[in-house]
Amino acid sequence: MALCLLPIDRGLNWGLAFSPVPGKNLSKISALFCPFSAGLLLYSGRQKQPKQATKLGRIGAYFGLFVAGIYAGYFGAASGVLTLIFLTALSDSSFVVINAIKSVIGSLANLVALALFAFKGGVNWPVAFPLAISLFIGGYFGQKMIKYLKPAWLRWITACFSVLLAVYLGWRAWG
Repeated sequence: MALCLLPIDRGLNWGLAFSPVPGKNLSKISALFCPFSAGLLLYSGRQKQPKQATKLGRIGAYFGLFVAGIYAGYFGAASGVLTLIFLTALSDSSFVVINAIKSVIGSLANLVALALFAFKGGVNWPVAFPLAISLFIGGYFGQKMIKYLKPAWLRWITACFSVLLAVYLGWRAWG
C-alpha cells in the first residue's frame, strides 16, 4: 500500500504545476470529474469475489492515483472519491481500512499543497483557516461514522453528494 503514495505525490507535484491555469477552466473539469467519480465509485462496489487484478489493471489503478494526485494538487473536488476508487482496485482490505488510507493520503496531499501554495503566496488565509477546521472536524467524525454504516450506503451517499457537487460546480462554471 505504500506504493500508493508515490503516484499521489508525483501527481500532486504536477497538479501544482497547473496552478497558472485559470480557475474557471478547472471548475469545468471538476464539474465533469464529480459525476464520473460517482459512477466509478458505485461500479467499484459491485465486485463480490476476491480481486485478481491483472498487471494492466494494477498499472491503470496506479495511473489513476497519479491523475487523482494531479487533480488534488490544484482543485480537489472528487479527488478523494477518485483516490478511494483506485485504492479499492489495488487492495483486498475492507472498505473502512481503504477509506482510512484514503484519508491519510488526502491529508498528506493537502498538507503538501498548502505548504507549496503558502510558499508561493497563493493562500487566502481568512478562508483557509475556517476551511481547514471544518475539514478536520468532518474528517474526524466521518471516520467515526464509517464504522457503523454499511459500505454500500456510504457509496450511494457519496455518489449522491458527488452529483450534487457536479451540478453546483457546473452551474457556477457555465451558468
